[in-house]
Amino acid sequence: MRRLWKLNSMAFIAPKLHCCPGTVKRSDLCSVILSGLLLCLSPFCLTATAQSDHTDAIQYNDTIEIYNKFRETEENISKDIIDLDSSIKAYQNLLTISRKANYKRAILIALRRLGDAYGNKGEWNKASALLREAVQIVHKSKEQQPGLAPLYGNFAVVQLQANKLDSAAWYFLKAAAISNKEGNKHSEAVNYNNVSEVFRLLNMPEKSIDYLYKALAINLALNNEDVTNDEYTEGWHVINQQKRIPKSKFKILELRGNIYRNLGDKYLLMDNEDSIAKGKLYLSKALKLSREYNIPGLEEGIYTSIAVYHMDKNQYDKAIPYFEKAISLKAPAGNNYGFQYAKLGECYFLLKDYRKAAALLEQAINEAHQYNVSTEVGNFYVMLAKTYEAMGAYKKAAAYYNLYVVSKDSIDRSNIKNAVYGLQYQYETAQKDNEILNSRLKISQQKAVIDRNRVMFLSSILITLLTALSIGLYLRYRRRLQKQTEKQALEIAAWRASMDGEEKERRRLAKELHDNIGGNLSTLKMWL
Repeated sequence: MRRLWKLNSMAFIAPKLHCCPGTVKRSDLCSVILSGLLLCLSPFCLTATAQSDHTDAIQYNDTIEIYNKFRETEENISKDIIDLDSSIKAYQNLLTISRKANYKRAILIALRRLGDAYGNKGEWNKASALLREAVQIVHKSKEQQPGLAPLYGNFAVVQLQANKLDSAAWYFLKAAAISNKEGNKHSEAVNYNNVSEVFRLLNMPEKSIDYLYKALAINLALNNEDVTNDEYTEGWHVINQQKRIPKSKFKILELRGNIYRNLGDKYLLMDNEDSIAKGKLYLSKALKLSREYNIPGLEEGIYTSIAVYHMDKNQYDKAIPYFEKAISLKAPAGNNYGFQYAKLGECYFLLKDYRKAAALLEQAINEAHQYNVSTEVGNFYVMLAKTYEAMGAYKKAAAYYNLYVVSKDSIDRSNIKNAVYGLQYQYETAQKDNEILNSRLKISQQKAVIDRNRVMFLSSILITLLTALSIGLYLRYRRRLQKQTEKQALEIAAWRASMDGEEKERRRLAKELHDNIGGNLSTLKMWL
């Protein structure tokens, strides 16, 4: 939890962990995601005074007491006064007193903080249980509904820590969709920034960059009024003794710097001439913002990204100065669980400077133990064992190989527990899904009946209209046919009258010709 709260208050985006060149370690990747996610936690903010619309059964003094305890705990975490296990105990205590006071807002914060802490330790079953309880509280409380998007973001991180990338992407996109619906553009941009890392791990760099550009477009359009202040922080971000800016503006610039850094990092990983040029451009923009506005951890992350890029290109001599710069800038908020020391040690190992490599790897292991990060320390054991083996110190090498086996067995047992718990969670989810499906089935059936009745009604109307139209067309046809018949009858009668007249005239002419010819022939005969 220590690291997550530091990311929340300092907005540090840690570099990606690599087990070997090109391989990303899980817990540090989660820090990359969480750095953005925890920028938008304002919907769960505790206030120093009782809210007028707050209906929880608490007294004013209870609110102040809980608020002060939260602030004290988180200040101790940010200053490295307490470690991860101690911070878990502190939040468990805060959860207990928040439950007693029935202070829902504080309960939600404590549940989420504990979920983050257990996720960092690799205990994803506990993290999931705590976050599910928080989601149930949100669903039952109309006042806490704005907290649903950050909770989905937390679920995404837990899924990412468990290496369930598809689920992580789904939850991040769900959180972004809810943020968009609520009009929380800053939260939407944060989740787009986060999901870009998931797509990078899925070997989809173009998709990753697309979401970063979506996040950047939203971020560039934000105003100070679009962002609320962080929890337990003052309303101003101090750049130096002479200059300060509103916390809301700082959050916008902080996210923008992190987006620039992620764009630069991903363009470098694409490793072609155009992408490398774009990567350097975006990293320079991020560096400028970091120095101009004193963004904690960002400059360190930029140098680490450049160092990892050179390491992936087998340019170890070029990677070393950047790792050293990152370590020199390292602040309490920028702890990497020993990652930078480990990678710097690996560079020296590959350059065959084994003494420096061993010292740096031992430093990395100490930091991993300090923050109780079992998922990382095993990789450090292997690298240190290889280093001692190359030095001829076979006894030490064997000891560290043995430590690696022990830590791996521990992680495997934890993974088995998480897998069993995951199956139980899937079973419970399936039962709930079945209830939802049954409810949807009933609704669908009712809708089908309504639709069927509607179709029948419309069909009857349509049939009636078609029948009336058919009858009308038939009657019209009959009238036209009748008129045509009458017309033809008149024409036939006219033809017959004409023919009768002509016949009478021919007969008259024939008679006249007959009579005249007979007389003429008689006269001619007489003359002859």
